Amino acid sequence: MFQEIRLFFYKYFLQKELKKHQAKHEFVGLGQAMRIGILFDSTDEQNIPIIFEYSKQLEKKMKKRVKVLGFIDANQGENLSLNYDTFSRRHTSWYFRPKKEHIKPFITERFDILINAYLHDSPALEYISTFSNATFRVGPYNANKTYCFDMMITTEGESLEEFINKVHHFLEKINNEQAV
Repeated sequence: MFQEIRLFFYKYFLQKELKKHQAKHEFVGLGQAMRIGILFDSTDEQNIPIIFEYSKQLEKKMKKRVKVLGFIDANQGENLSLNYDTFSRRHTSWYFRPKKEHIKPFITERFDILINAYLHDSPALEYISTFSNATFRVGPYNANKTYCFDMMITTEGESLEEFINKVHHFLEKINNEQAV
């Protein structure tokens, strides 16, 4: 019951902020992108090497500048031994809005592509995606989340690794001249 009340206020404040938020979004493929952001749920430690390997692939093989932000869905602190920023539940308001200072630069950074690499609802990560200055936001399919993703990809029982492979495949297929 308490969780439902928190989600009600999350949606209320999100809709209120969305009315003021104006951002221009357009299709961007991997070939055109230079800056890529990745949001993911780092609660499950099995996700960490998947995201780490993918971000390194983008940096080394494709020469992209990549920033990663992980969310730990617990009241624990940050995992300082990782090579990316993290935040946890204690860094969100009672209605799931991220409030940690290093999250604001991630939201305001002008990524060419923001990859939302989490397969279940995560209000804190969805908030960041919604208000991100990213040109193109990609995430898992959810008909009720059109405000936080510009392109959605179905995940029907897929693992995070399968989802990342699918995202990569579709982003390689996008050509800016054809998408306009």
